Amino acid sequence: MATPLSSMAISLKDWLTPISPVLAAIISGVAGSLLTAKLALKRFYLEKNWESRADAYTKIFIALHNLKNHDDHALALNHLEHKNQGMELSEQRNEVMKDLKEVSLSGIADLRLHIDLGTFVISEQSVELLKTLMSGLDESVATGQTNGYEAYLERRLLVLNKCLEELRKTAHEDLHKSW
Repeated sequence: MATPLSSMAISLKDWLTPISPVLAAIISGVAGSLLTAKLALKRFYLEKNWESRADAYTKIFIALHNLKNHDDHALALNHLEHKNQGMELSEQRNEVMKDLKEVSLSGIADLRLHIDLGTFVISEQSVELLKTLMSGLDESVATGQTNGYEAYLERRLLVLNKCLEELRKTAHEDLHKSW
């Protein structure tokens, strides 16, 4: 004979049948949310990393531009002085060259900073290009001591142009490889 309690008892199967779709929806919702959050964070970190590298390359190119700008102006003024046979150029010229020299020195400091930071932000190939640039700039001093100021400036410009050309390719590859 069946007891009143046994007839009221619900089996586990009977109890799980109506809530199993709800449990499946909750589990899949939580798993989907966790996966979405993880993928969104990964993308966020990738984008921030890309922005850091792009910012570093921008600063490097600005520093290289400032160095090249100084040398271009100095070379042009040197030609002008030779053409005018040593006539004194204006005080304004001296101020311009002083300002360009300060910007140039700041550019060298920026490049050394990026060499010191190394592969923390930019590629190893870019760091090597900057090291080659710095040694080339140092060698241009020896060229200038042997062959004069104009040879010094021409050597610097040659080294800067070569670095700019190669660094553009390297930066492009570095910034586009992760996408």
